[in-house]
Amino acid sequence: MAKTTSLLRRRRLAAAALTCIVFAATFNGVGAQPASVGGAHDNTCDIRAFGAAPGDDRPDTDAFQAAVGVCGGIGGQVVVPAGRWLIGGLTLGSNMTLSFAPGAIVELIPDIAVYPEQTYRHSDGRMETVRPVFYAPDVQNLTIDGQGAVLGNGEAFWDPDFYRSGLRRPTLPRPAPLFEFVNCSNVAVRDATLRDLPGFGIRFNQCNGARVTDVTIRNDPRSPNTDGVQIRDSSNIVISGVDIATGDDAIVLKSHRRAVENVIVSDSILQSDDAAVKFGTGSAVGVRNSLFTDLIIRETRYGIALFQLDGGRHSDNRFSNIRVENGGRHERTYAIYADIDKRSSDDALGAIERHEFSGIAISGGGNILIAGAADAPVRDIVLRDISMTVPDEAPTLADGPSKPRGNITLSRGETEEDYARIDAMATLANIEGIEIDGLTIRTGNLKKKRWPVWMKNVTRARVGDVDARGQGISDELVSSDQPVAFAAERTTLQPNRSYVVEDWR
Repeated sequence: MAKTTSLLRRRRLAAAALTCIVFAATFNGVGAQPASVGGAHDNTCDIRAFGAAPGDDRPDTDAFQAAVGVCGGIGGQVVVPAGRWLIGGLTLGSNMTLSFAPGAIVELIPDIAVYPEQTYRHSDGRMETVRPVFYAPDVQNLTIDGQGAVLGNGEAFWDPDFYRSGLRRPTLPRPAPLFEFVNCSNVAVRDATLRDLPGFGIRFNQCNGARVTDVTIRNDPRSPNTDGVQIRDSSNIVISGVDIATGDDAIVLKSHRRAVENVIVSDSILQSDDAAVKFGTGSAVGVRNSLFTDLIIRETRYGIALFQLDGGRHSDNRFSNIRVENGGRHERTYAIYADIDKRSSDDALGAIERHEFSGIAISGGGNILIAGAADAPVRDIVLRDISMTVPDEAPTLADGPSKPRGNITLSRGETEEDYARIDAMATLANIEGIEIDGLTIRTGNLKKKRWPVWMKNVTRARVGDVDARGQGISDELVSSDQPVAFAAERTTLQPNRSYVVEDWR
């Protein structure tokens, strides 16, 4: 098992190496600060020179926008000094830096009227309207940096007493995302702290080349739709050194009109009331050729979640050296979850293929559930060097809820296959090609014992080096209705029987 205790000390080694490979063919220097913005800033626009005054409880939006108007487009730097500043919606431009000085606190004015609607066109011609705070359409060479903070006043935009209202989502309009980058290239966000946001934090929409580094996001775990970083129809994105704790997905990748590809997420701490790393649910095209490595995932419903509901194809992605600590307020948790299904009965089934999970250390009551559909199996999965530690208080999975759909607005389909209630450490169904190489399991005294590995309709399965111990382990170490190649003994385990292989103990 790969060690995880020094994750954050190995500063971006994997990301640095792969960035050179992935991005070289696409464009030059995507993570690097552009020459027109870096170095000594000859063109500096201090917002105080444009009428902003700290702590006077008057809106500073016009001063911010005026500074952007002067320093944007020429490689200039808009400086936000220490102090408290109040803003509404702003539009940023290309070839500029927006810098939050240490001690700068930029606070959202709690009045939806000061966040104008912005409409833009997608690649397929469809129009979308949003109410962002920092809006950056068609930009290149834009940097957001500095050690200041943005305070979102999230609850001020939601329905009164939202947390006690019983509402799943606010019914009132709210400013979101905080940063909306549309059709962008060579964009960087670094060092800032974002707190109590009313909606999404950072979204890249139809972008090619962006970097988020050393950013901290803090939202209440109950807060609605507060994704930390959302990557949508974008490619060549690097996220490293971030620390995100939020009420919705920490990092989510959505593909509606084009593939999300060449994404690297590394050396980060993620905590979410939903998923720490999530594909979908928007998945009409798919996520591919991406790497997620050296991560610490805490108090999270799903550590890694791959939803395929829209007929797309997730392929060739790797997850390595990750510590997953399931937890939070939900009855059922998953360390790794992958599922092929339909958003509605008329939709086509998609694909999940060629994914590797290696060096994953799992603790808590969650399990691994990977399931395709009978007519659309998951293909070619590797589970290598996986450790699972399950405490005494872990729930009985058979008594839990049905499988999740990935979005609280989606109802359960009538024909979908559901394996969430199988009491197993690793539940695998409708898969063509899986290798399990190095699975270590330790359990407490569970109320109901679990199979280490449970399979249904799994073909080309190869299992080796399984070490399962504890009072929570079933005597049936592998349950399968298809032949399984047991690599350690070089034998084939026949279907429709229970197997006890003492060497596995």
